[in-house]
Amino acid sequence: MNEESSRGTMIRGPRKIGMIAVLSIVGVIGIFLIDTMDGARTVTRDGVAMNTVVSVTLVSAKPKPQLNAILDEIFALIGELDKKFSMWNEDSPLSEINRNAGISPSAADGDLYSVLETARRVAMLTDGAYDPTIGSVTRIWRDGTGEGRLPSSEDIASALPLVGCEGLKLTSGGEAYLERRGANIDLGGIAKGYALWSIRRLLREKGVGSALVNMGGDILAVGDGDGDRPWRIGIQSPSKDRGTPLCAVRAANTSIVTAGVYERRWEMEGREWTHIYDPSTGFPIEGDLLSATVISADPAEGDALSTAFMVIGPARSLDLLRILPGVDAIFVLDSDERGMEVLATPGVRDSLEMFDDEYRLTFVDVY
Repeated sequence: MNEESSRGTMIRGPRKIGMIAVLSIVGVIGIFLIDTMDGARTVTRDGVAMNTVVSVTLVSAKPKPQLNAILDEIFALIGELDKKFSMWNEDSPLSEINRNAGISPSAADGDLYSVLETARRVAMLTDGAYDPTIGSVTRIWRDGTGEGRLPSSEDIASALPLVGCEGLKLTSGGEAYLERRGANIDLGGIAKGYALWSIRRLLREKGVGSALVNMGGDILAVGDGDGDRPWRIGIQSPSKDRGTPLCAVRAANTSIVTAGVYERRWEMEGREWTHIYDPSTGFPIEGDLLSATVISADPAEGDALSTAFMVIGPARSLDLLRILPGVDAIFVLDSDERGMEVLATPGVRDSLEMFDDEYRLTFVDVY
């Protein structure tokens, strides 16, 4: 069904388009497809993978059957990575590493080894605000809430000594080893970003120069629209209905990854909880920061950084951004002192547009 609006046409399926605007918002981040190349055709496919909704749009002059075959390969690639990276799949290579914690090294193939390298690097960079070895904590929370109860403080205290990326060793022979018995790796904060990195590599191999991939708020923008007006990526307004953008960023050949807490809160024992855990405490994060968006060339790094930024807050995140050239960020806050505010780094000054005047926009110099 097509729905006309002032922003353009909502497109639910594959269709050839010329000079039109498309609005599609999914989860934390939405996509505005602006001015595709004249004469090109667009194919879109939606699915579910890595526990989220995935939408892939390809814009190319290639024949439609060829584009559909590329979509097949993309979704097969995501499925393959999901099987490798899931700590909840007992047959995954990651689960084998977790089972062998404190016992012996386990083989890690190219993708698993690569994502673990990036995860460990970001963990060290953020002093553990993002830490893939938080799996012992997330397992306790999943087990407890699955039984309709909160984990006890004693349960959390027993898991915390197992968290720490210094205990994750990667060998030159392509093996991974967790030194602490009972430690677990959870790649939930980086897996989607690495999948986007892998999809970009595949699109380059296939010669597709323009595409948008949305993995539940992790966005990969390949190409730059028609060359004059880049893609516009809309960030969901925390205070409005789903599908209402707070702001948008014009993007070309980059990734835009958002971590947020306002859509995935849950309630138990009379209190709201978030789904992002602080590795230093073992408990879900609290605070005024509603979302953190990272704009960078590396979606895997950006995915992990967005999680870390949610844990440490905007002030410490901005300090960290001063040593990360080429990485920009947008923070959405609602605090008692400052009210509703968007903090952004200077790299998006010329590409960011606001749609919600309830939020005050402030640019913070990190250079």
